[in-house]
Amino acid sequence: MLRGKTRRGTIRCRGFAVGCWLASASLLMAATALPAQIKIAAREPAIIRDGDGAQQMKVSNEGSAAVPLGFTVGSFYDDTARSKIEAPKITFSLDSGGNLPATLAPKQSIQAIIDFHGFTGSLTAHATLFNEGVQVAVLRLVAVDTPLNIALDGEGTANDPIPYSLNRSVTLTLKNSGKDYVTLDWKFLIGGTVEGSGTAIMIPGGLARLVFKPTDDVYADVDWLKPRKLDGLLLLRPHTPPDVDTSLFNLQPLPVSVYMDRWSPTTTQVFFASFVMVLLLLGGVLSLLSNSILPDIQTKLAYEKKVATLADRTTTISNRVNSYLRVLLDLDRRKIEMTLSDVHWFSISTGEKIDAAAADIAKLEKRLDVTETLDRLRRRFEVISAWAPPSASDRIDLSLEVAASRLRTVDLSDDVVAAVNGILAKAEGDMDSLEDLASQTKAVAENFKQIKIRLSVFPLEYYQDLRDALPGIFHMFDEPFDNPDNLVRSMLFAIDHDIFAGHIALDYAMVRATIARSAPLPCGTPGEAALERLRDRECRLIELLGTMSWKALRGANLLVQQMREDIYESDVLDEIKRHRDQQDRIVRIAYDTMRVRPYLPIFFSLAFDNPRFANAAALHCVVFRWTFPKEFFEDSTTVCHYFAGDEVGVAAKFEEAAINAPPAPLQAAISNQRQVLRKAIHKKQEQLRKKEEKRRKKNAYFTMVSLEVHRPDTPGDCAVLTEAVRVDPPQDWTNSRTGIELARFLMAFGAALVVLEAGIMDQLKKLDLLAAIVAVVALGFGADSIKNILGQTSKSAAPAKK
Repeated sequence: MLRGKTRRGTIRCRGFAVGCWLASASLLMAATALPAQIKIAAREPAIIRDGDGAQQMKVSNEGSAAVPLGFTVGSFYDDTARSKIEAPKITFSLDSGGNLPATLAPKQSIQAIIDFHGFTGSLTAHATLFNEGVQVAVLRLVAVDTPLNIALDGEGTANDPIPYSLNRSVTLTLKNSGKDYVTLDWKFLIGGTVEGSGTAIMIPGGLARLVFKPTDDVYADVDWLKPRKLDGLLLLRPHTPPDVDTSLFNLQPLPVSVYMDRWSPTTTQVFFASFVMVLLLLGGVLSLLSNSILPDIQTKLAYEKKVATLADRTTTISNRVNSYLRVLLDLDRRKIEMTLSDVHWFSISTGEKIDAAAADIAKLEKRLDVTETLDRLRRRFEVISAWAPPSASDRIDLSLEVAASRLRTVDLSDDVVAAVNGILAKAEGDMDSLEDLASQTKAVAENFKQIKIRLSVFPLEYYQDLRDALPGIFHMFDEPFDNPDNLVRSMLFAIDHDIFAGHIALDYAMVRATIARSAPLPCGTPGEAALERLRDRECRLIELLGTMSWKALRGANLLVQQMREDIYESDVLDEIKRHRDQQDRIVRIAYDTMRVRPYLPIFFSLAFDNPRFANAAALHCVVFRWTFPKEFFEDSTTVCHYFAGDEVGVAAKFEEAAINAPPAPLQAAISNQRQVLRKAIHKKQEQLRKKEEKRRKKNAYFTMVSLEVHRPDTPGDCAVLTEAVRVDPPQDWTNSRTGIELARFLMAFGAALVVLEAGIMDQLKKLDLLAAIVAVVALGFGADSIKNILGQTSKSAAPAKK
């Protein structure tokens, strides 16, 4: 009996122990599974500056049970050395402030911030993030402001250049004077040409040798005779892991001095000795230049430098200025460049061409000064329009538009310049007067009186719903703001904005009220469709009127005008798409000249045969993207462009095939595979380029102009038009007088040099190289026969005396 009881007790104890063990194991597995429900979404990497940084992460509980939050960070390891580094101080907090919650409820997410303090000893490092001992994420830290203490060691400095020859490899030695392990991506350039690149790992205080083979591209012709001393550029950037953006680190340039010895000293000396044979010709040319041609050439160079300065100024003109003004500036500059390029040292008409260039430069400076003023005021107006009363913004914008329109003339006279300067001065005065509180309050009070007068006679039932939808605007009109004494500076923008928004709202109410309704007349419901289209855009109008912005008011005004005309942005796109095959030419790209000639301004616009679309307000609400040859783009309803005559022509058959392509495939190709289409066109153009170059010299050629139109909010839904423009070839002008004089000069000058060379050959053998060079140049410079030729040229080029 006792034994049986003992056995039963033992079984009970063992069963109890097994049960306790299973319960503990279940609790342990549950505790292990809970942190695994945590999901971390972090923006990597964390940017560290001055040792401090932060990283934002989204913590989500994707499980069905609450999970405790107990974040810890493991050891930090350098990405380059793969070694453990000192961990920074780390704190966790909520993005909204405060500490992290102790637990995270099921399906709950929080925005957390990890702050790092005192991060040193590494450029890029990583560490494991744990929650309750379970890995949930990997933290990546990037110290973007850590300086690279890398310098050249040995050859390559200014006092010790590296011999740079094609027949051997070049070795650059770098020394790491810093305390960090670094892996560097390096690239060596000479004159913009990449000579070598690679990756180097450097330990603190260690050296790295960069080996590469020179290429033939960096050598100049002078290196055959006298090697140059150049400064190459070694670009260094820390090598980062694949998930770290390399642009976070700045490039560190190291100048490297090189000696461009292309071959070997012996070979170079041979080439230099051969060069002595042409020095006699050089002496004669120097004699010619110093006595006759040099003054004109100096003037030409001065003008070219001035034109280059004007070109730099021209390129600073922004797209805020009308494209026609920018084209005129470019054409004036190109005209001067072509005039100066036609000035040759042997030409007898050099003086006349330089005088013409001087007059054109004065004209370009005059136009450029006024255009720069217009551009400057446009830039200033963009800033002012954000806070100035809308009435003042409209007045200033109108003045700037009038000034721009007055400048659109090919021959810019002094009277036009004076008038434009007066208009611009008025616009600038209006901008300056915005600081005058008395004048601004008076203007706003006057505008307030006008809206009050209009409201007093405007039927309330026409705009009652608008009054309820825009209470902040219409309730403003119940205040005594018609008295300037009741206005302060901070109120001006809001009151003036509400005044103009009120006018637009009343305009809309009148447009809505004038739409035809059903009547006893046998007309059916003529205005039902127009009213429905108007109602569809009513919310957009309310949204624009409720936005306190001058640009929003301009958009609302355009929208009301579209409602008035019953033509909207979608109608423009539908009209273009309906005729995009251009078989009927109802919608097309139009230009305003009978014949397109090189270097003449041409206006391009979108033309409709339907008169309802002509100058419709909707055309100013869609986005135009013009594409011209040479990857030139313009964004405007009407643009100005010119052709230089050197565009790659496309065969007429190819252009016709592109135009007459089926509309759906063409639309799909441009919308979905635009890059593929461009590559195909470019390949076809390259195949026909040589043939077109020959044909273009005698006949006109065709070039392609394309236009993409889309709504601002739906850029993918675009309508595309193309136009083959027939451009007359540039005229090849020849100067017979210059050709005859050049032939006469070359025959006399060549005969004189042949005689001199025959007489000095024996003497050159007795002199060393340097003395022979000096003697030959001096002899060619002082030859009487060359002076006689020079005197004849100068006499023929001099003006006749009366």
